[in-house]
Amino acid sequence: MLAKSIISILLSLVDTFLENFSNYPVYNHYKKAVDLVAGAETDDELIVLKALFLYEASGENLTKPDREEHQDILVSLTGLSKSRLQAGLDKLEKERDLIYHRPEIKLYRFWEGINPKSIQQEIEEKIKLKPTSINEVVAYCGEINILKKYPSNTTVIATKFVKDNKLVSEDWQFERKIYSIDKFLKALENKRTLNDTKEKGIFAYVIAETQEELQELRNNIDNYLSKSPINNRIAVAIPTEETGNLARVILKIKALEETNPTSQKLLGKAYEEQLQRWQEEASIRLTRLLNNCTYYCVGIEKIPPTEQHKTERVISILLQNLYPFVPPVDEIDKMRSDHQTGKKIVGWTAKQIFIEDNISQQTLQDQSYRTVIDQIFVKLWGLFKKTSDKYIVQEPTHEKIRAAWDKISEITDLEGLPQKIVDLEKIWQVLSAPPFGYSEYNFTMLLAGWLAIHRKEVCLRGRVKLTTKKEEFVPAQDKSLQNWGNSDILQNPTAFVGDWIVKQKSKLIRRQQAEMPISVSLINYYDQAQQYLEAVVAFLESNEPDELQKEELTKNRKQMSAAVAEIDKWFQPVQAVGNLPHDAQLAALLPLYPQLLKRSPDTSILPTQQQRDRFSQAFQTVSNKIYQLVAAENKRAESLSTEQACNAYQREIPQIIDQINQIADLPPHLIESLQNALRTSNIRLTDIRQQAEAGQKQAEDTQIMQNIRNSATKIKTIHLSQAALQEIENLQSRFNYPDKFQDELAEIVQSIQNKITSDRSSLANLQTRLQSVNNLTELDIINTEYAKLDVIFQDSADYRDYQELQPQIQSLKHDLEQIQNLEIRYQQSDSIASCNDALAIITSWELNINNADRFQEIISLLEASFRHKIEEYEQKQSQILQQKQAAAQQWVKDLENSCTQINESLDDAEKLEVANNLLEQIQSEKSDYINLISVTETQLIENIERQCVEEREKDITNQIFVLLRQLPRFEQQNVYERLGQILSEKTDE
Repeated sequence: MLAKSIISILLSLVDTFLENFSNYPVYNHYKKAVDLVAGAETDDELIVLKALFLYEASGENLTKPDREEHQDILVSLTGLSKSRLQAGLDKLEKERDLIYHRPEIKLYRFWEGINPKSIQQEIEEKIKLKPTSINEVVAYCGEINILKKYPSNTTVIATKFVKDNKLVSEDWQFERKIYSIDKFLKALENKRTLNDTKEKGIFAYVIAETQEELQELRNNIDNYLSKSPINNRIAVAIPTEETGNLARVILKIKALEETNPTSQKLLGKAYEEQLQRWQEEASIRLTRLLNNCTYYCVGIEKIPPTEQHKTERVISILLQNLYPFVPPVDEIDKMRSDHQTGKKIVGWTAKQIFIEDNISQQTLQDQSYRTVIDQIFVKLWGLFKKTSDKYIVQEPTHEKIRAAWDKISEITDLEGLPQKIVDLEKIWQVLSAPPFGYSEYNFTMLLAGWLAIHRKEVCLRGRVKLTTKKEEFVPAQDKSLQNWGNSDILQNPTAFVGDWIVKQKSKLIRRQQAEMPISVSLINYYDQAQQYLEAVVAFLESNEPDELQKEELTKNRKQMSAAVAEIDKWFQPVQAVGNLPHDAQLAALLPLYPQLLKRSPDTSILPTQQQRDRFSQAFQTVSNKIYQLVAAENKRAESLSTEQACNAYQREIPQIIDQINQIADLPPHLIESLQNALRTSNIRLTDIRQQAEAGQKQAEDTQIMQNIRNSATKIKTIHLSQAALQEIENLQSRFNYPDKFQDELAEIVQSIQNKITSDRSSLANLQTRLQSVNNLTELDIINTEYAKLDVIFQDSADYRDYQELQPQIQSLKHDLEQIQNLEIRYQQSDSIASCNDALAIITSWELNINNADRFQEIISLLEASFRHKIEEYEQKQSQILQQKQAAAQQWVKDLENSCTQINESLDDAEKLEVANNLLEQIQSEKSDYINLISVTETQLIENIERQCVEEREKDITNQIFVLLRQLPRFEQQNVYERLGQILSEKTDE
């Protein structure tokens, strides 16, 4: 109490001697702050300001380390509790902008220079004469991308339309856009408005500054829409709220953002905070505005009133009226525009249709191809007839698809002309627009089917490349469907339509059949024959000849193909020589030798001169390589150094001789040289064997026994032990003098057998212990011992028995871990909620005990323990609440009794002391009891506080002297001397 009285005296003296600090930098900031907190509900803010002023004015007399919290010193200076001090600091910093916090040194300071309030006043002064416009609000919405915040997407999907017509949602969306009324009305009048969106239409949010403007728009919106040329592709959202002064807020944001970087740096944190406040205000208001709208569109009366607030229903009614012949795709996502799998399926399927009128089911790439073709193009469209092994193109049976099919027939009708050229882009424009609405994928499939059915009548004109390099010229070509199907134009349906059809202006041609290729009698050479065959193929693919023409062409092609095949067969050895590696062996060279001696075939056509020259060069190359390889084998016989090398050489050379004997036309000296090499190798083999046999038997027995000893050391596992026994048995039969090592052998064998028996006993012991284990510690010991046996039993016949224990161990480990976790949860459970969480685990499937019967008793005991603990917590909470409420009521009663002393006392000093004590008691204890008392008791406390404050503020000077008189004589003298010292120091400075 004494310390608090001294603190009160010190803070009161701040006001008494304030003018002595007028030359201090902090003086003006403090004075301004005091003026702004005047009239606050409590004195806490003023007390905190005085303490901050005293701290800064004291200079080096009062400091703190950077790691120490500033609040610790301020608690001592103010006498406030830490919670009341923090509340005062937060209000001064976050609400009044009078101070700021430097977290890096944990220090509160007065704002120096400009604070956020000053920034706001400066900006408002700067823009007060600047005009504002609703268009600035619209532009700002785009800058902050408000539609991404609400409704978190810039598009709206026509869900009902998609469901009713079995479409893919991503292809049937409206783009959300924000307009002012003027810009919106202009957009309604212009067809080109729709060019600015990639979606099917626009969902327009129209905002205005006043309710009057919004109401006028509501009254006239139906009339505006009825006159608009794009009324079937635009829906309108009119907010219930106006923007009001939002344009002015945005103007303040822009003005603040335009502050030059140097000024921003000087303003520091104040700049960032003020900018953030304005930005948050604008964002919140815009989000609320867009979230509360009324929707309008042509035909909205067809929607039930209860669903007219749903954006997807609004655009669904527009699209239903606009696209009555939209092609269904059974809601299969792969038919969505730009879907990568769909691109592959459509491109591949259209390619097969171009090549042939049917598709073999065996050629489908995977199940996704079958799904799309069966569900859409067979069942829905009827574009294919499905047999047991094929899909056959036919005219579609679905009425919507048939309408588009008939439209293609109408556009390409010859109308009696011998030939008609139609831009494919024209067909695309008609079918992609209402009432059809075909995507690139759908259009590619329908067009491919139509072309396949009319294969006999049509060909296509276009470039063979979808994309070309800059300044590269690729001429357009007329080709049959089959030829185009074998090109790359259909790999990407989107590029097929956008690039090949639209950009490259490709065309569809209906015309009469082409002329027959030249007569076969005019062809003499191989290259001419190839050109003729290509011409025949092109003619048969691009036209449908009559039976006589087809028979003649087929016959001539067969004869010419046979002649070409004969020359190709004769020329094959030349190609084989060209493909030989640099280090080709005799096995590859010898078969080519007789083939290269053959004359050219006697056919109706002759090889070219180039073919003849290459044939001769190939023969010479093969001959030279054969001679070189034989010479190398002769030389190798002289360098043989081991018996193995000699044996291998003597096996290889006869094989080479046999290979050469099979080629009758090779020179005989090749075989003679190889036979001489064999004789040389025999001489080398005799020499090597004589050197190796010397001294062999002298070390045999010793080496055998050493091998047995070595085997006996490799018995770490059962498998190795058994292998060692087998090896000992095998080696024992090779002794020249077996009796010499008989005793040692018996001892080694017995030790190995004992090791095997011991290992098997260890495994049996583990099996027995697993039957009774009931805790993780014991199980971990068993598991450790089990793991050590893994290496021992691996690769042995007992390994299966060993492995059978692993699932048992894992199962028990799982169960015991679950039980241990429950036991830990029981120990750590400190609330009813945590106990209930544990009970939920026990009663649900989450526990998942494998050996439920074995551990049922433990789990039941745990469940009972949790339930008992819950009962204890509930009783304890009830008792605590009752005690707190009783204490709170007693606290109010004690305060009321103390307040009575103020009214009854006649001594002002006594009244002041009682008021100070009572006020201090309320301020320090209020937070502990305020939530436990009634409204009436709360009001009583407020009245007591108000009475105490009034009593204390009657005479501040009197308070100082009252408090001073309460001190002992020697302490009064100390306070007097310290105050004199402080005042003297400040005066000197």
